Amino acid sequence: MTSHTNPESSEDDEELKRRMFLAGAGATGAAALAGCLGGSGSGDSTSGSSDSSKLKLLTTYTSSASKRSYKSANEAFKSSRENLEIEMGYTDWEKIYRRLVQAARTGNWPDLVFFLDNELNLLLKDQDFIENPKRLMDAAEESAGKISNDVPETHYLDKDGSFYTMQSNSQSNTLWMRTDVLEAIDEEYPESWNDELRVLKKAHESDKFPNLAGTAISTAKNAYMATIFFTRLRGAGGNALDPEKNVAFDSQVTRDTLEHWNALAEYGAPGKESFSYGDIYTNFAADKVATCQYWGRTFINVVEQTPDIADKVTTISHPQPDNDKASPDEKSLMSGDGGQLIKKGKNQDGAVEWWKNYVKPEYFVDEFMKGTPGNTVPIYEGHQEAWDEFDVWSDYEHGKEIRDNLVEDTRVAHPKCRAGPEFEAFPEMASMIKKPVMSGPGSNYFAGKISVDEAAKEMAKKAEQEVANYGSN
Repeated sequence: MTSHTNPESSEDDEELKRRMFLAGAGATGAAALAGCLGGSGSGDSTSGSSDSSKLKLLTTYTSSASKRSYKSANEAFKSSRENLEIEMGYTDWEKIYRRLVQAARTGNWPDLVFFLDNELNLLLKDQDFIENPKRLMDAAEESAGKISNDVPETHYLDKDGSFYTMQSNSQSNTLWMRTDVLEAIDEEYPESWNDELRVLKKAHESDKFPNLAGTAISTAKNAYMATIFFTRLRGAGGNALDPEKNVAFDSQVTRDTLEHWNALAEYGAPGKESFSYGDIYTNFAADKVATCQYWGRTFINVVEQTPDIADKVTTISHPQPDNDKASPDEKSLMSGDGGQLIKKGKNQDGAVEWWKNYVKPEYFVDEFMKGTPGNTVPIYEGHQEAWDEFDVWSDYEHGKEIRDNLVEDTRVAHPKCRAGPEFEAFPEMASMIKKPVMSGPGSNYFAGKISVDEAAKEMAKKAEQEVANYGSN
């Protein structure tokens, strides 16, 4: 399971490292990061060198189920390859960028990095870390069948039409809800923003749940707030950039979304001023809130880990405003994880063959998908049957509803990473999510330091500077 904790302090740290690296200050701080990738740390960084006796893999999936998956696949792969050494590297999601920067500094690259979040893929591709992995796509299709037509997207396209990531699963962030709370306050699933506010207020003030807040929401200056805010903004018909990369924040829909977010926060759990990913999840799983906004893939962990509320939880698409801009097909944003061939890896051919072996159902489905079954939709037709026949929620009353909502939400979600369906996913947009372009002005507005109009204008100003900075790199 990919970690989704990302404190603000680490965001600034990582951005500084990125800028230092791009400016050519690669040697600075190398000692502090030494040993991140393991091995001697002194490989040849020249592309074209090769070492078929060793295969270096790096992943952000560190759960026991994922490790069993890798172990089984590695053992089978090595059985017909005498003297092949596989070096398996594990890291947390929030540390993956640091690991790759260190690889660039030392030349000690992995051959294949996989299960990266797509917004990070965009940044890495733009910085020339990643090779066009069409060979990886071709190998996977050969093994697992053609890409399923009923899944919105299975890869992301560069501006020249070339592949730069192959997606292995997809997910959407959704609204998690307590069905027992809805029943107790005599409410149904909220479809509009007004419905949502009414539900949260009644849940927050209900005598039947005296220790339950209406929602876990963040008003902090961090990536979680930015990501979910952008989800709500897109669902309301707004955006950060138009197809020509003109900044679109200074708009009425941005102001409407900020004001709605602020209204939701009135019923938020204590500590919302500093909440990030882990805080949101924990508040819901610990039976402290009636709702929260999180990713569908992670939802299964609540079902498995909290039996007291397992039959009382479900997930729905985000409520939408009653305006003529909101689109019923833009309820959420899709994210996913994919394999990346590294341009300077020494055993690219081995990496392609390894992936081809790994996506076989006996490894990817039986171990990974069932071990971490919150992954919403397996991409390949060869996996779909196994997924359809697998009912992890059979013991729970709302199991089918959970699964159907997750799959449906993914299939109507945005097919491009964090950017919207009508134009390509710009790397600038990914950078805006990571940096406090949205969350900085937003947090100041929520704290009463600036007006909603000032917040929208400040978002626009920061975004314009980010586009300008990005173009100059």
